[in-house]
Amino acid sequence: MQWPSVSVRVRCAPSLRCLALVAALVAAVVPCGARAQGTVPEIKLSVSVAPVFPLGAAAKAWSESLAGAAGGAFTVAFKPGAALARGSAVGEFESLAAGGIDAAVGSALFWSEALPTLGAFALPWMAPTDAQVAAIVASPDATAALASSLARAGMVLVHWAPLAHRDLATQVGAIATPTDLAGLRVRTPATPLVAATYRALGAKPAVLTYAAAQAALAARELDAQDGTAATFASARIWGTGARQVVEWGAFADVMLFVVRRTVWDTWPQPLREAAKAGAVAAARGADPLAAEVRGRDALAANGVAVTRLTPAAYAAFRGAVQPVYDAWVPRMDAALVAAVQQAAESAQPR
Repeated sequence: MQWPSVSVRVRCAPSLRCLALVAALVAAVVPCGARAQGTVPEIKLSVSVAPVFPLGAAAKAWSESLAGAAGGAFTVAFKPGAALARGSAVGEFESLAAGGIDAAVGSALFWSEALPTLGAFALPWMAPTDAQVAAIVASPDATAALASSLARAGMVLVHWAPLAHRDLATQVGAIATPTDLAGLRVRTPATPLVAATYRALGAKPAVLTYAAAQAALAARELDAQDGTAATFASARIWGTGARQVVEWGAFADVMLFVVRRTVWDTWPQPLREAAKAGAVAAARGADPLAAEVRGRDALAANGVAVTRLTPAAYAAFRGAVQPVYDAWVPRMDAALVAAVQQAAESAQPR
């Protein structure tokens, strides 16, 4: 369905009053006959995790905001757990590009298997602090390069925001130097960049489901597990024998709010502005960094020692994984990598 273009601009905060105005404007340009005949389109909005996690919570909030802004012009089908892609974040991105999904909120790290350039944010120890990730997201150059990369895949970047770094939980003592990883059996996500980093440090990465990893840790078939503090806490990882969690800053991540270009092009300007405002509010409300603080507090309260690497240690780990950069950077958008690096260096810890 092609909607006539409109030149109305909405300049108000994303309040209920503003959404009502947007809905009225959108409804005004949708053919009445389509609604009367029951042919109102459905927007399929996907996310790879459940709403109990910050990424899923952001996607759910955005889906509700979009439905309200549409004012009946379309319905929004919220599909958590990558339900439209057999539970796969990679499949989710591919389905989005192919037209099976209309909009999504995704992790750049998890989508990087399908579009390697998205791994620029998660290059190991590129941006080991929250301040550096915030600087990257605020960078106009990084935003423009990211939007360009997604546009080539047929997607519109509506908004992006920081996600939490991934921590490392171990049963064999604290991790403080690159040599501490040698020989460790580590459960990792099914993300090639992450596995390559662990191998570069001498570890033995194993791709397992979270449930399988918990059983393997309890049976002492694994030594460590890669994940977020919030996930560790929700899984009560202290019950598997984990006694150390290190905030080691290896892999930064960002959440991406995207809409397929062929869908976005049918939306009038008021709806586009409402979609952007809703994404900003959804990311702010999900607050993944606050979830990490709560997770680390819960870990500490249950006997898990939580430590953080120093800037000198970040540098040592970064030097130890240069082969990962040599192998992966050539596969990425050079403009995006340069912008990410420049922004990260501007907020580098001293």
